Amino acid sequence: MADWKEALSHYPGYSPDDPRENGATTDADEAAPAPLADRADAGQAPASPAEPAGDPFEVKAQGIYTEPESAWREEPAEVAPRRDLSGDPLALQNQICFPLYAASKELTRRYKPFLDPLGLTYTQYVTMMALWEQDRVSVSALGRQLFLDSATLTPLLKRLESHGYLTRERSRQDERSVIITLTQAGRALRNRAIDVPRCVCDTINLDPEDLAQLKALIDKLLMSFSEE
Repeated sequence: MADWKEALSHYPGYSPDDPRENGATTDADEAAPAPLADRADAGQAPASPAEPAGDPFEVKAQGIYTEPESAWREEPAEVAPRRDLSGDPLALQNQICFPLYAASKELTRRYKPFLDPLGLTYTQYVTMMALWEQDRVSVSALGRQLFLDSATLTPLLKRLESHGYLTRERSRQDERSVIITLTQAGRALRNRAIDVPRCVCDTINLDPEDLAQLKALIDKLLMSFSEE
C-alpha cells in the first residue's frame, strides 16, 4: 500500500489526505450524474438540445446554428416570357365568357353596400324588382324571367316570405302552380330601393352611351339563349 502511494505522490495534484482515498464521498461526487446503467432513464434516447433563441443569423455567428433548408434551396427559375396568344382558342384573353363572368361578379359586389341597409341579397333584390313589375305571378314564370331554377328560387322566396314581403299560395285553377303575391310591406320596400340603380351606376366609370350599348348587346345575347 505504501509503495503505490509513494509512487502516486510524484503526480501533480495528488494528496494522501484526500478523503476519497479512504472511500469517502465529496460534494462534487454527489452532484455528478449516476452512470447510465444505474439511471432510471437508461435505454431512453437522450433529450434533444434546446433550440437556440434569438435571431438565427446572430446565433449562426456564434457557431451553434444549422442553416434551414430554405437558406440553401435553389431559387426558382425566372418566369418564361408570355408568348403570343392571339390565335390560341384556349387562351383566357380570347374567351367571351370570362369577361362576362368577371364583370357580373364585380358588378354584383358593388350592389352590396346599397342592399345591406334593405336586408336584401342581390338575388333577392332582382326577385323583388320582377315582382314590382308584375305582381301575382307563378313561381315557374318568375323563374323563367330571372333565369333561376326552382331549387334556387324556392328557398329564396321562403326567405322573402319570412321577411313579410310576399305570400305564396296554390293557384285555384291549377294546384300544381304556386302564385306569388306582394304584401303591403313588399310594395313599400320599392320606395326604399328607388335610388339603388343610380348609386350603382355612379360607381361604374363608363359613359351613359357605352352603358346603353353594353346593355343592348347583353340583352341580345340573353334573347339568343331564350330562343334555343
